[in-house]
Amino acid sequence: MQSDPTATVMGHACVALGQGSGAVRVSRAAVQLFCAHYQPAIQGDLVGRWESVAVQVLERLRAVGRLAAQDAVLQGKTAIGPEETRRAVDAVEANQDCEFCPPRLRARGVPIAMEAAIPLEEVVLGQICVAFGQGTGAVRVSREAVAALRERYGPLLTADILRQWEMLAVQVLERMRAIGRLAAHHATRRAQVALGGEDVLRAAPTVEAASATPLCPPQVPLAKAEPREPALTLVAG
Repeated sequence: MQSDPTATVMGHACVALGQGSGAVRVSRAAVQLFCAHYQPAIQGDLVGRWESVAVQVLERLRAVGRLAAQDAVLQGKTAIGPEETRRAVDAVEANQDCEFCPPRLRARGVPIAMEAAIPLEEVVLGQICVAFGQGTGAVRVSREAVAALRERYGPLLTADILRQWEMLAVQVLERMRAIGRLAAHHATRRAQVALGGEDVLRAAPTVEAASATPLCPPQVPLAKAEPREPALTLVAG
């Protein structure tokens, strides 16, 4: 899978959501709504300026994760759903003067869609990035690290895996959290302020070998690719 700058920035946003949500599971429907809301805003200007604006944008997305997690916990839920995500997004955007939040863009006359159709593969990659972010905790994650994660696991999301995702997600995402924890450890040991692509590529094979499942490389060739499932429609929240 080639590194697409726009998709990588969306993955970076999902990592931040995971870092904010902490130990609370994030449902696929929640990730789908999150991506559908922010993907129209993650386009040319924002992507081109990402290195200069990422710190402020990602901190706001961590706030979305924290608020959504608190909302779910107070309701006694075991996972963040689309309702909690929508309320958290609305609350953070209403209280933050962020030039890249969708309401601010529309107010400035920038034409962006109210929602986007997200392919199932991208929603699942979003869940992978969220789980990875949960594992990394407070350690900052570079865009290169997100690209490395997507490039390693994107080719494994075959049509068969996507069809079985609801059954496989729990075990796969727990391994992504383990990769995040180990990558954060490697970055810390190197005295780095941010986790890099090399930390991901060092952590991933260790977790894959320990997990010993047919879903991990090298049992599944990294280059394998199949036709994808059609795009998901936005889950009502």
